[in-house]
Amino acid sequence: MQNKFMLLLVASLLAISLVSAYSDSIYIEDYNLTAQYDSAIAGEVFSLRVTIANDANTAKNITLEFDADDPFDFIDDEDATFNLQAHENITKSFRIEVDEDADSRKYDLDFNLDDEDDDWDDNFEIKVNSNSAELVLGEMTSFPSKIQPGDDSVEFSISLKNKGDLDAEDLIATLALPNGFEASSSFADIVHAGDLDAGDTSTLTFYFDVDEYLQEDSYNAELVLEYECDAEDKTQTLNFEIPIFPIPQFEISSVDVLSAGVEKGSEAKIKVAIVN
Repeated sequence: MQNKFMLLLVASLLAISLVSAYSDSIYIEDYNLTAQYDSAIAGEVFSLRVTIANDANTAKNITLEFDADDPFDFIDDEDATFNLQAHENITKSFRIEVDEDADSRKYDLDFNLDDEDDDWDDNFEIKVNSNSAELVLGEMTSFPSKIQPGDDSVEFSISLKNKGDLDAEDLIATLALPNGFEASSSFADIVHAGDLDAGDTSTLTFYFDVDEYLQEDSYNAELVLEYECDAEDKTQTLNFEIPIFPIPQFEISSVDVLSAGVEKGSEAKIKVAIVN
């Protein structure tokens, strides 16, 4: 019987741990405000429960009004007005829809609190989960470190991070090169990266040649990502620039003979000044 009780207790604790509960508290003058929600997921509706406690010694007529901005859209009213007695608290619920393309990060939800004597602007911090894979570019390196016209087999590495909440499976990355660049060999511009789990980072390495007549500049390139996420095929394109540096052009600006003279079969010292 005791073993069954322990199993039920462990199962209950696990179930509780799987529920994402968030809160944010703010103290403004005589008012303590707390916002609570289970989860805010991109493309879905969540309930925001706001509790206001009146620490003053007198009753107050309170108006709480939200200033909705991306990625939040209120399903019902964006404000609430009520009378709050001294040392009383009250809880109001608001239904909010999160934009489908919202990134996985924290957003500010602005509001105004008015008690007829004064009003204050502030915000709650809301954590949004993207409910998808979210691939972003990180550090980019090359060998040689300075790419110049005429370089062959340039090794170009890109750090790619999955900031989303779901895995990117069977990831294929294709480097779309601008004019003046060409893959060093077949498939040198394609990387089969496998699975990129949520929160993980992968380094993608490509190889390309640079036209010898290419001018010094920064050239726009694209990284085309194809993967499967939550049983759906996804395509994402990330833009970045490849800088091309000029080839050094050396010129002799002066020649000075430091020894007494230059004669056949003898040693002499010469100072040569070179300008790039």
